[in-house]
Amino acid sequence: MSSVVEGPCYGTSISTSVFLITSDGRTLRLPIPSSSPKDPLNWDAAKRRLVLGNLFFFAMLAVMQLQSLGVLVPVMAIDYLPQGISILTFTPMASSSLVFVGFSQFMWIPLSLAIGRRPVFLLANVLLAVGSIYAAVSPNFYHHVVAQSIQSLGLMLIDLTFIHERIMVISIFWSVGGAISNAMVAVVPRIDNLFHSWRGFYYVLFLLALISSLVAFFLCPETYFHRPALAFDSRVLVQSTAERVMIYENWTEAGVQKALPALPVTMAELRADELKIWGLDIPDRWSRMGAIYPQILLLLLNPLVFWVMILNALATTGILAFDLSYGVLLLSPPYSLSIDKVALIKLACAAGSLATFPIAGLLNSKITRRLATRNGGRQSVEHYLPSFILPVITGFLAQFLYGLAAQRKMHYSLIFVAYGMTYFSFISLYTCNSLWAVEAFPCFAAASLTVVMGVSYILPFALSFVIKPWTTRVGQLSMHATLGGLILGVGSIGIPIAIFGKQWRAAILKRYGNMQGGALRPQ
Repeated sequence: MSSVVEGPCYGTSISTSVFLITSDGRTLRLPIPSSSPKDPLNWDAAKRRLVLGNLFFFAMLAVMQLQSLGVLVPVMAIDYLPQGISILTFTPMASSSLVFVGFSQFMWIPLSLAIGRRPVFLLANVLLAVGSIYAAVSPNFYHHVVAQSIQSLGLMLIDLTFIHERIMVISIFWSVGGAISNAMVAVVPRIDNLFHSWRGFYYVLFLLALISSLVAFFLCPETYFHRPALAFDSRVLVQSTAERVMIYENWTEAGVQKALPALPVTMAELRADELKIWGLDIPDRWSRMGAIYPQILLLLLNPLVFWVMILNALATTGILAFDLSYGVLLLSPPYSLSIDKVALIKLACAAGSLATFPIAGLLNSKITRRLATRNGGRQSVEHYLPSFILPVITGFLAQFLYGLAAQRKMHYSLIFVAYGMTYFSFISLYTCNSLWAVEAFPCFAAASLTVVMGVSYILPFALSFVIKPWTTRVGQLSMHATLGGLILGVGSIGIPIAIFGKQWRAAILKRYGNMQGGALRPQ
């Protein structure tokens, strides 16, 4: 076991990598699960998959609500434009849910450190259901804006996975969830025809969100679990707040007390405890939540986080630029497609989403494992950098192709292909950026994820106010080519990071590594 010794995440001895692969090729299961039935890494495979499935289902509904914008905007305009809402006001305001989802990340993720993941996830489910039914019955445009804005996301994936599993699980989370949600959006016009109104989509979304809420309450226990120090082979293993393993000769050297054996509990007692909405024992919970915000300010100025934050925001802006234009474009001459055919563009998105799993998941998993093996078994976050190459290039080409096809009125199949490519880039980058946010600074993981995910929604909302006039002034080709160029340029920052990133991270951690508030399980 001496080979898995990791330097402390804080102080003068800083580890910027994790020992993951042994000399005989075995992958270590880190973090080390405890024997507690409350430890999510100690759950059987069926229970873990059930909880992950509910997370996937909820995320799919939330993404479907956001991605339905392109199909619903032309139809909603029929109802709302007569109310005096100009098209320049309607287009960016229709994307208002982005800014609220973005700002909610600065509340949900820190709150999950204070009260646990389960109450936050349940609240997010309830808000999605309430927002959906409110959108369905909203009497005017501004009520609909409010309804969209109270639908948001939750966080539990990291608790349920070992380090070596995360690239696959997060890839499945984004690719499969995105594929199913876009395939469902493709049938939105048929749902609207059934209800004779675009509001029918929100009625169906409400029922699905209600199902998600019930499943979350009964089948999703708390996943926040702080693993105690444990004895192994006459030594003491301590798992830090940043999921690093440190080995000490005795309990005195470790600076912790040996945990008493847990009292046996019956299945009924365990089940009753799992159904609790509130009650997780977290010392100094609110000070822990408050400690994350100084880290957020620090990470906003950290170039190793700033670049993925902007890259994520540009990927979201690329999708938003498509969503705000393709509906009107394909409904107008020379295409004049029916709304049913326009909605089929979401099948191209579904195909692009599915394509991310074999590339962002399977292929990148093999690449990172090979790089870790060549690095003496140590996995470094820089091993994720090759995963950025293809989605960055694809994102640039997709924006250029869409702008060219839209401006020159080329065959609509090229618009479908461009959107599928954009979605491949979008999902792949979200997978890579999520992994980078968690692994680049493990002791800042929660704060880093808050920054990357929050800004990736807030910045596109701000840009939505200029996309329409920008396109009117310079044309589709110039606007989308510029956006694609920005994606390519920001993505290229990964080159110097691949060369100097490890030294930069070590220097930052040496100076600020004692700020533990943003760790996954702060002590």
